[in-house]
Amino acid sequence: MNPPKSLLDSINLFENLISQAPDTRASVPDFLKFIRYFLRTKDPKYSLPTIEVMSLLKHHKPNVFGYLRKQASIDANLKMITQLQMDVQRAEQRLQDLKTNLH
Repeated sequence: MNPPKSLLDSINLFENLISQAPDTRASVPDFLKFIRYFLRTKDPKYSLPTIEVMSLLKHHKPNVFGYLRKQASIDANLKMITQLQMDVQRAEQRLQDLKTNLH
């Protein structure tokens, strides 16, 4: 997995992971790597859609999310972001709106 170069790349990478990675413990390293890259993503105009991403991850990959929560006990940043959540439909809409604005 190459680091995303832009916010749009990060969102696209996240969508690929959600659609392709199985909801198993084996996928946790891929999602951890994504989260680390994602949190370093910068955009001059938009803030990171962290709440949206974590809400969608929890909804679409509940097992992966559960494993991430267990690992959060030793990682303060992971602990903080695994506690973020919002309505799933709203998160999907906001992420799609952001993608449209980034094009």
